[in-house]
Order: sequence, then C-alpha cells, then structure tokens
Amino acid sequence: MPAVDAIGEDPQELRRSLRDLVAASMLPAIWRDYDAHQIAESVTEVLIRMLGLEFAYMSVRGSRDQPVRVARTSDRTAPDPTAAVRGALGKWLDRYPPSEVVTIANPLGAGPVRAVFDPVAAGEDAVIVAASRAPDFPTATQRLLLEVTANQAAIAIRRWQAEHALQRLNDTLEERVATEIKERIKVEEAFRQAQKMEAVGQLTGGVAHDFNNLLSAVLGDLKLLRKRLADDGAARRLIDGAIEGAERGASLTQRLLAFARQQDLHPAAVDAAELIRGIIEMLRRSIGPLIQVETAFAADLWTAHVDANQLELALLNLVVNARDAMPDGGRLTLSAYNATIAEAADDALGAGDYVCLAVADTGAGMDDATLARATEPFFTTKGAGKG
Repeated sequence: MPAVDAIGEDPQELRRSLRDLVAASMLPAIWRDYDAHQIAESVTEVLIRMLGLEFAYMSVRGSRDQPVRVARTSDRTAPDPTAAVRGALGKWLDRYPPSEVVTIANPLGAGPVRAVFDPVAAGEDAVIVAASRAPDFPTATQRLLLEVTANQAAIAIRRWQAEHALQRLNDTLEERVATEIKERIKVEEAFRQAQKMEAVGQLTGGVAHDFNNLLSAVLGDLKLLRKRLADDGAARRLIDGAIEGAERGASLTQRLLAFARQQDLHPAAVDAAELIRGIIEMLRRSIGPLIQVETAFAADLWTAHVDANQLELALLNLVVNARDAMPDGGRLTLSAYNATIAEAADDALGAGDYVCLAVADTGAGMDDATLARATEPFFTTKGAGKG
C-alpha cells in the first residue's frame, strides 16, 4: 500500500497531513535555486514515491519558452522513459481530457494503465500526468495528493519564473545603463558643440558686419577715384586691382555671414562637374606647379541642390589643405559620383540620393586625434603664418 493511504481517515486531518507531507517533499524545489527541469524531476519523484505509480510525467515551459519534459518510473535502473511516455500521451497533451482520467496503452510494458491529467496553474504547457495499473486509481486520497502537488509545483514554477525574469533583467541592466550613458554623453556633446557654434557664429557675424562696412567705404572711394583718373591708364589699372581685391573681401564677408547664419543661403540645382571645371585653373594656381591635378566625374552625374558659392569655398579650402600636406609635390584628384543611401547613416545624413564629391591627395594624411577634430571651425594644426 502506498504511504499516503496509511494517513488517518478524518478529512481535515487528512488534508493537513497531505499538505505537510507534500510541502516537506517539495521544499527543495520551492526554496533552492531550482530551474524548470529540477522542479519537474522533484515533482515526478514525489508522485512516484507517494503513489506507487507506473510512471509520472510533467511538462513545463523552461527558459526561452523551450518545453521541459520529465518522466520517471519506480525502476531507477531503467532507461529514461520520457520519450516513450511523451509518445503515448501525445494526443492527450494537446488537449487535456475533460474527465481527467483515461485508460491508455502502457508505453513501458504490457497491459493498460489509468492516467490522470492535472494542469498546473503556472502558465501554458504545464501539466502533471500520473499513471497506475491499479483498477481503482485514483482514489480520493490520491486525487487530493495530486491536487496539492500541482499547487506546490505552481508555487515553485512561479518563483523560478520570477527569479529567471529578474536574472534576465540584471543581465541586461548593465548594457542598458551603458547605452543610456552613451546617449547622454552624445546629447551633451552635441549641446556643447551647438553652444560653441553659436558663440563662433555671433563673433563671426559681428566681425563680418564691421569689415563689410569698412569695405563699403573703401570701394566707394576707389570707384570715385577711378572716375576722376579716367584718363590715366596706369593709375586706372592700379585702382581696378584694388577694387577687385576689395570686392573679393566683400564676397568673403558674405560667406562669413552665411556661416554665422545671418545671411540666407541660395541653394539651386548645380552641375558639380561643370562647377569644378570652371574653377580648376584657379585651383591649379593656388596649389602651384609641383602638384598634378586630376579629375574623375561620373558620366551620368546628377545635379546637386547646393549653394554654389559655398561649394566653391569648401573645395578651395580642401585643395589648399591638400597642398599644405604635399610640400614636395604630389597628385591631387577631384572626383564626383552618384550615391544612394538606403538608410540614414547618422543624425546628419538621411536616406536619399546624393552627389558625392571627393578630394584625395597623396600627402601625409591625419592621425586619429586630428581626424576627430577635422570638421571643427577654425581648428588647425598649422603653425603661425602657415594657414
């Protein structure tokens, strides 16, 4: 006779004794660091020992939602019966029998067995199955034991699930904190850069306005002087040169104002290849005879939406920097080609169609520290008087 049938017949005493018995047997699964597989092993071991079953089976969701299945028999020397038991119960596990008790073929030997399906209230795919060859299985006492065992199993599973969820949270906490810190540093750096650019823009705008006023006076006087000396060819040529220089200075102030965002840019459809061809001679004069200038433009180059003056200025600055990087001469290549960006590469460049301009030289290049600051306004590694 199984041990449980030796308990007294008083219903209240019976229930209390069974609860204490199962709780004592399940304490390792409840309070220790058991996982889903160990819980299933503990449950089936309790049922085999208490009910004298042919086999006990339990399935429960494990980590990453993978089902854990354990079957156990009283014969510890027998091979693992889980696969055979799972096969025999397959059609019933998809839908628990409404009567809870079914007669099935014994997957471990001859003769049928009576099986009881007891769902565990701890989520999907959690069920206990107890099977016995006894014709009166399960008795009222055995049913009660199954119910109490299922409840204890549910407590153990919920505890394990909570601990597992907490562990997953802890595992990702450091990564999430690092990501948040990185994002905060990025935002703070962008804010500091914006403040720096605002200060530079205000300073540049003020200087450009004052300089423009001075140049306006100079230009006005030069033009009046040119009218008075219209018959003096030599003087007129000198005056024309001075006017041209002053007008270039005025053009520079307009670019400074555009940088300071105090003057509107005028973007339009620009053929980048034609623009470069138009200034190529000026670029050659700027870099000197020791540097060979080459161009490479795509045949089907798109037009670019850009302010032509600003593009010329950017190209001139890059070319002059390339010249300084090749004091002994070298090769400078200006190229333009079409580029399509499917996804935004960063915050400043969104997805779309672009014309890519490249200025490449055979000079010394930049180290990582210099490259990181290369786009900062007014940053330079050149000594005094060299740029």
